[in-house]
Amino acid sequence: MHISSDADAAQFLHDTSYYRFSGYSHLYQIAPGAGGNDNFVSGVSFKDVQDVYHFDGRLRRVLREGLFDFEIRFRSRFAYLLATEIAPDAYLDPSIYTNKQFFTESRSQIDTELKRSKEKFALAYRRAHPTEEFPVWIAFEILSFGQISKLLSNLNAPRVMGGLAKQWEITPAKFPTVVYIMSLLRNIVSHHGRLWHRQMATRGVDIGYPIRLSRSLDGVDKRSVYWSIIMLDYLLKEHPGSGFRQDVLALLSEDSTWWAGLGIPNDRVIADLL
Repeated sequence: MHISSDADAAQFLHDTSYYRFSGYSHLYQIAPGAGGNDNFVSGVSFKDVQDVYHFDGRLRRVLREGLFDFEIRFRSRFAYLLATEIAPDAYLDPSIYTNKQFFTESRSQIDTELKRSKEKFALAYRRAHPTEEFPVWIAFEILSFGQISKLLSNLNAPRVMGGLAKQWEITPAKFPTVVYIMSLLRNIVSHHGRLWHRQMATRGVDIGYPIRLSRSLDGVDKRSVYWSIIMLDYLLKEHPGSGFRQDVLALLSEDSTWWAGLGIPNDRVIADLL
């Protein structure tokens, strides 16, 4: 690897950590890993790895804003439907879940998250109603996105699931997986995880409708970050104040050599993205 300035490289590694940086540099090695070849491919410079590292950070910031926008809407709408279609404390009722044992096992995590909250609205409700459970509109402001997405995946309340999925025009059977993948992506970006050359832990679902979304996802690896980006762009379609699409396109248009690392098919051009 060519390093133009040892001092600058040392400072960068001091501020970033070698361990984090190496996650990007391995992708420039011939055959990294045990028994492989850790030598770098010819012509690679320290700056090459720095550039993709900085690109990854900028992409995380763009995704974080879009994910937060979707998450807030999802939390609010899910809570509203549970409260109006069933009851304000329905989220704690085992009868509305498919796998009741799974809900029972996760109930202790839910109780822990709710009890340790120091949010002013939570403390005020406890003082006013010391013997009552939090209504869902308070609980869903406290529970993690991941926890709420797991409740959705286990939900057996057709009117709630159907009403929620319909708002994003996604089949009810597939909507929970979409939300869960968004929660995984949010966790990655919130913890500064690497997106470039990452395979998501959960495979995306086949989408046949809406047609525009289906066409955008055609030929895209369902575990790729790009699949998740397309899906997030679709989920934000009704949000007029979102600049998500423009920000993603502007970032990707800077250098097409980054595209493969996100899972963007080779036959796409910038006009086709999203």
